[in-house]
Amino acid sequence: MEFQVAIPSYNRQKKLRDQTLALLESEGFDPARITIFVADEEERKKYEEVLKPGTYSKLVVGVLGLAQQRNFIQDYYPQDELVLQLDDDIKKVKMLHQRPLIPLMNQLFAEAKKEGCNLWGIYPVNNLFYCKERVVVGKMFIVGCFWGMINKKDFQIPVSIAEDKWRTLFRYVTDGATLRYEGMCPDTVYNAKGGLYEHRNLHFTQETRHVLDDFPTLCHLKTKKNGKPDIHWKPQTKKIYSLYPADDCKI
Repeated sequence: MEFQVAIPSYNRQKKLRDQTLALLESEGFDPARITIFVADEEERKKYEEVLKPGTYSKLVVGVLGLAQQRNFIQDYYPQDELVLQLDDDIKKVKMLHQRPLIPLMNQLFAEAKKEGCNLWGIYPVNNLFYCKERVVVGKMFIVGCFWGMINKKDFQIPVSIAEDKWRTLFRYVTDGATLRYEGMCPDTVYNAKGGLYEHRNLHFTQETRHVLDDFPTLCHLKTKKNGKPDIHWKPQTKKIYSLYPADDCKI
């Protein structure tokens, strides 16, 4: 089964064209597998005017708001569909050992299936110094800018702040683990101005509290260096193993 690519985007048509879509084109992704989700009909027209024809399949009008759009995407695809979700401002991906991206994505979906995980991701920090050439299965945070799902319709994300942490904890509770490949990280700017970020920070404290209330024994509040509260937990590792060459991997 081929995986699909879903990109939620808001008011970032040029950045999407020049960064994420350019990356996918350079890696040889089939445009027929790439769907862009926008907030409304007005946004769709703006994107249609700016995006390069032939670099994506279609623009789908969803809803405004990051969590709301994630839920829309989840409902849009069939149960058990393999979906790679990307932010609209991924410049490139950094790897300890360079690999073609499509075979690697196929392999990570295959590894997730094998381990019984419906959520997988990559190392969350934009710095190869911290990366290690390994797969870790356990209570591992899956960052929201670049991740894969075996689509399940068993939840709706209630928060836009820390929505990736809420999703990680839900899948950990439901599946017993998440899977993270740590030999790769995204080249992106977290919490960049504009786009869906503007709609994530309207109710920061309230939504952060919501995550703590939903998973009170699995996480806690930690103040970051910039003074903002953040959801935190200590990773729990069930398994660590190396990733074999992915060239011939079949899902």
